[in-house]
Amino acid sequence: MFPNIKCCCCRQGVNANEYFYVEVKNETTHYLNFILSYYYFSDKETVKPSPPFGPGKSERMAFPGGVEDLILNVYDSYFNPPYLICFGGPPNKAISRYKVVQHSLDDFECIKY
Repeated sequence: MFPNIKCCCCRQGVNANEYFYVEVKNETTHYLNFILSYYYFSDKETVKPSPPFGPGKSERMAFPGGVEDLILNVYDSYFNPPYLICFGGPPNKAISRYKVVQHSLDDFECIKY
């Protein structure tokens, strides 16, 4: 076996459109954020998680061109259960960028930029 090789399984015929993505930048001081996106593609509901990303880092999620009803949730993984920072529906088939800022210990905000 090859212990250092990871497998990536992708459905054939589904190409992510490089011009349709959501990017979230973590501008908190010391918390890990992650994204959960929900959408419909080919009449099937899909949930797509991101890996956690730390302060000063950003995460970009690309989506297929035929995505409908995209909902984006951004969480802070410091709390148990994770704390929902913001949610909403970015425009379909458009580039959307957000930054997570921290005002106090438990007061966060997503700002579109």
